[in-house]
Formats: sequence, structure tokens, C-alpha cells
Amino acid sequence: MTLWRGSLAPHYVYLAYSLLRGHVDLITLPPTTYDLLAYQGQWFVAGSPLPAILLMPLVTLWGLGVSDIPFGAVIGAINVALMYDLLGVMQVSESARRWLTALFAAGTVHWYVAAIGSYWFNAHVVAVLFVTLFARETLCGGARHAAPLRAGLWLALAGLARPTALFAAPFFLAWVWMQQRRSFLRELALFGFALAFGVGAHLAYNAARFGSPLDFGYAYVQGAENITSAYARYGGFNLRFVPFNLYVSLLRPPDILSQFPFLRPSPWGMSILLTSPAFFYIFRAFRRDPIIIASWAGLLGVMISLWMYHNTGSLQFGYRYSLDAAPFLMLLTAAGMQGHISPLKRGLVIVSILVNWAGMAWMFAHLHGFGWAGMWYRLLVSRF
Repeated sequence: MTLWRGSLAPHYVYLAYSLLRGHVDLITLPPTTYDLLAYQGQWFVAGSPLPAILLMPLVTLWGLGVSDIPFGAVIGAINVALMYDLLGVMQVSESARRWLTALFAAGTVHWYVAAIGSYWFNAHVVAVLFVTLFARETLCGGARHAAPLRAGLWLALAGLARPTALFAAPFFLAWVWMQQRRSFLRELALFGFALAFGVGAHLAYNAARFGSPLDFGYAYVQGAENITSAYARYGGFNLRFVPFNLYVSLLRPPDILSQFPFLRPSPWGMSILLTSPAFFYIFRAFRRDPIIIASWAGLLGVMISLWMYHNTGSLQFGYRYSLDAAPFLMLLTAAGMQGHISPLKRGLVIVSILVNWAGMAWMFAHLHGFGWAGMWYRLLVSRF
């Protein structure tokens, strides 16, 4: 795979091609139909359409020859810049701000998700883009008339990439409530109006595909049998999924092998505290500070919905679903570090980067069969 060749699952490129021709179904099939939706003789892309909409100008110019890998990489780079900007709202030193930005850029699963392309991962980088814009608008927009509208619009767009991002709404509600502004009800109404626009757009998209606004199509997924059977039996969200999702996202270690390298990432996912150990500092962020309280509200709103989901996100390194709440994780980590970077904090950031470097190598090797030695060579001297 090279930078300019498509990923293994460039579904959004093919959806953009179809949308430009007035179809919500795929008029040309991608190289694989894995995780596509088969319904009444037609094929559809699962999930939300925003990444495909963003790809439409490129597909207009270059057709199906557009690669979704640089698309994800460019959006990922923008996310890093936006995260640096967002961290400016925290009372941290410039050195701490740079180290925290480096943590997000290379010490979290965002690194490989932005580098590999594919429809699964590009949905995440687009969602991170708009959730970060939502968090910044909420904290910096103030009570100006258009600020709640913009915050709602950014979150609505995030939901058009990853619907679970909509559960970040408590971040806005908690923040505005704690400001004790007399305009609380007006701000809430404007925010809700903009958010309803995004929800309505997705419901209309569902109706155009499957005849019902509430049918998201996951019953028609052509995917792994263990995942599709869980959905068929218990639905997309169910409390019975909570224990396993909690275990994977917070506790699960790598698999233990009897021979070198003795440890292997679990494709089901691993604890975010193991893949990004600097996140341990979120547990020091319990002060009665409006940003901290709002960030916990946003983080828990997203994570509780994900813990009830019927899938952990495999195949993956770490727990990629946590990216839906990435801005809140970063704000809480910054708050837990209390404004300065000690040698211990630098060390945890460096360990996080090294772990995710190895994780990205494993993901490329696992997906493309390069082997460990070949993968290290390609990571060091080749273009992806």
C-alpha cells in the first residue's frame, strides 16, 4: 500500500461517487463488500455520510482514483492543530501544551487511525475534527447569539460522521449551566435547534435508504458473524454489553504468547490506560472547576453510550471508539497534570508515543501482511 493507493475499504470514496450521481446506494462496488449493507438487492455504506460528503469535491475531480489515505492524514493533521488550540483554554504552560499536543498526535490511537485510511477509521478522524470544534466553540464562544448555534452545528456534523458523538451534548449543557447566565434557556434552545438539524438530516438519509428514518441498516451488515449475531439477538445497544466493553476499554491487557515477542495486541481492543498511560492523569482531575465538570459530563456521555454498544471496534489497536471523546480526555489530562510537565509526565507521554508507534506497526503488519521486520523498514523509509 502507498499513500496514493486506496485503503482496503475505501467505502466512502465509492459512496461519494454515488452521491454525485444522485444515489444513496452504491452504483459501483468497492474492492471488498465487508461491512457493507445488503438490502433489497442494493448495497449501502454503513454508518453516517459526512466523510463521503467531504470527499465529493475530490471525487468530482479524480473519480474513483481518489485515495482515502491522504484524506484521513490531512484531517488528522488538522485535528492535531485544533487540539493544540483547544488546550489553550487550560491554565497550562506552553511547554505542557506542546507535550500534551504531542501526546494526542502520536501517543493515542488517533495516530494509526489517521494514517491507515478506510471507512472505519476516516469516520473517526472526521468526528474528532467536529467534536473538537464543538468543544472549542462551547468554551470560547461565550453568550454571543450565534455561539450556541455554531456549537450545535459542530456537534451535529460530528454526529453525521459518528452518531455516538452526539452523546457529547452534556458537555455543552454542563458548561452553560455552570456559567449561571440569564440567557441559559435561549442558548439551550439555539443549541438544540442546530443539533436537531443534524439528527433530522441523518433520519432523512435513513429514510432514503431503507424507507424508515429509524432504520440505521445495521441488521443488513455483511460482516463478522459474531458481531452480526450479537446485533440480531440483542440490538445495537444493550446493557448486557456493558461489562465486556468496560473491560476492553479500561482493563484489557495484550494477549500473552508462549514465544517471542511474548505479547500481542488483542484485536478486540485494549485498555486506553495501557495504550496511552498518560491518560492516568484524568483521575487527578476532580476539582470543582467548570471545564473539568463539563469535560467529565462530555466524556461520560459518550463513553456510557459506547459501553452499551454491541461491538468493541475490532479490528483495532487499543480502543478506537474513545476518539469520539478525545477532546474531553485531553482536557481532563491537562487538568490532571495541573499546568506543568514534570519528568514523570514527560516519561508517560514518551511511553505513550512508543506504545502507539508499536501499535501502528502492528496494525499495518496485521492488515497488510508486511511482517514485523518489513513493517519497521516501511515505517522508517517508505511512503505509505
